[in-house]
Amino acid sequence: MKNIVKIGVLCFAVVLVCSNIVFAKDRVISKVEIDGIDEPFESSSTLDLTGTVDRDVDYRISEISWKIDKSTGKTLYEVFITVKPNKGYIFSGDVEAYINGNPATSTQIVYDDEFVLSYLFTEKKNDSISYTTLKHRILTYYDEEKGRIEPDNIRVPDGTKQTFQIIPKEGYRVKDVRIDGSSVGPVTEYTLRKIKEGHTIRAYFEKIETEESISENIEIKPLLQFLLDIIYRFKL
Repeated sequence: MKNIVKIGVLCFAVVLVCSNIVFAKDRVISKVEIDGIDEPFESSSTLDLTGTVDRDVDYRISEISWKIDKSTGKTLYEVFITVKPNKGYIFSGDVEAYINGNPATSTQIVYDDEFVLSYLFTEKKNDSISYTTLKHRILTYYDEEKGRIEPDNIRVPDGTKQTFQIIPKEGYRVKDVRIDGSSVGPVTEYTLRKIKEGHTIRAYFEKIETEESISENIEIKPLLQFLLDIIYRFKL
């Protein structure tokens, strides 16, 4: 009987060790991909300080910084992105790293819990075709239980226009829309033109009063008044 117990314990220990090995292997991050980093716009000092990662990945962005070097006579822009692993994950010693789909220029693991990757951009000059890679963020705010704004939280190319739809849910209507803090009224559509900077759009909704809800209020008010009268008399 003792031998059977020993064998059982030994098998359990082997299974536990093997499972931990597999578990640890699954928790090693071997690839980092950062998207949404704007390339510099000629010699503009306006540089993007945000980036995006997929929701399902096991790491997060903790810092983004830019370095501009003009010492060589040619403007060079280098972005540095620091990412940290989520709890229970670590970076492998040879992480594959990409920024905007391009291989990172340099990578470095710091203190085993930070991974720094960088990418070097060169200044883009307009030739016969006029173009720009600069984009601006349009941030949208609303109560999703009452309505929404479409499109939602986007980046648009410099100098272009973008139309937004303000869509209330059933039983609600638009109360007010504010662009960069200034009211434009209860509109259901608004267009930003010749966008040269970031903007914010806030939508406010209110419940539509139906005949049924109005009648309910009318019926409730006398009852409330009656209760208040009783309370008042009781206090006296």
